[in-house]
Amino acid sequence: MGDTGDNFSLYDTFEEMYSENDRRVQAVILGFICIAGIIGNCLVLFSFMTTRKLHNNTNIFVANLALSDLIVCLNLPITIIAIVSDDKWPLHEGICVVNSILLIVCTGCSLYTMACIALLRYVYISNFKYKNVLKMHTCIFIVIFAWLFSTTCTVSPVLFGYVKMGYNRQYHSCSWSTAGNQYSLIIAVVFYPIPFICIFLSYFSILRVVCRKAKNVQPAASQLARNITNRNLAVTKNLFTVFCVFVMCGFPYSLLIILPDTDRVISYAAILLMCNCFINPIIYAFKHPEFKKVIPGMIMCKGIVTPNKD
Repeated sequence: MGDTGDNFSLYDTFEEMYSENDRRVQAVILGFICIAGIIGNCLVLFSFMTTRKLHNNTNIFVANLALSDLIVCLNLPITIIAIVSDDKWPLHEGICVVNSILLIVCTGCSLYTMACIALLRYVYISNFKYKNVLKMHTCIFIVIFAWLFSTTCTVSPVLFGYVKMGYNRQYHSCSWSTAGNQYSLIIAVVFYPIPFICIFLSYFSILRVVCRKAKNVQPAASQLARNITNRNLAVTKNLFTVFCVFVMCGFPYSLLIILPDTDRVISYAAILLMCNCFINPIIYAFKHPEFKKVIPGMIMCKGIVTPNKD
């Protein structure tokens, strides 16, 4: 959608907000995020697929989060082309439309995946018989549902003509072009409150369970039981760190898209949101008690040290 007329009435003031040098800097930063994110998330996914002992319920969602981040990173070259383009979109408009949709779908899927992770960790910490309720095929079904739900919420307004996706000359990006404020509000309402409330309540409940168990701990408890508990807490803390990083990277953008007069800073907030895509694999590689035994070995080509399975 290279030229959509009055849908981009702020185009004349754009150069005052973002100079050509600004856009070059943004393109360089996104290029780094793209390369680092593709390498890191491919390592996470390859570790999951090739290490049988990583095949547990929690790691299904971790792998799905990595897949979502990888798709975002693979789409960043299109975003870079949009940023450096001057007057109109140089490629087929369908490419820009698909890029817009994929970035929004992946953001929504990531949020609901993190909500599922938080719920799963609560069930696991509070009840060690959770496998009787949550089988692996159930987790796979939940992952599929998260993708379908995010896709439906993103695409439905487009199919019904409520909003158009394409090249936004104001921001030099593949984005939505009509009814922008309303669509921003829809995305913010559908993708943010429910997962955030679920995540907050889950980790708050985990904290209460941990404090209660700490008070009632039995001195005679077996070393194996202690190791299992400590390991589960380590996994939970790592995944909570992933959520906190996502909040720090994503909150500015989620706030700015529904606030007026934020044109000068919203593109930088969007870049900060993208940073989350390459930070997650770093967290897994250094902090996750399972992946940190696998990923460094792959990087150094020293073979794989298989972790114990939950």
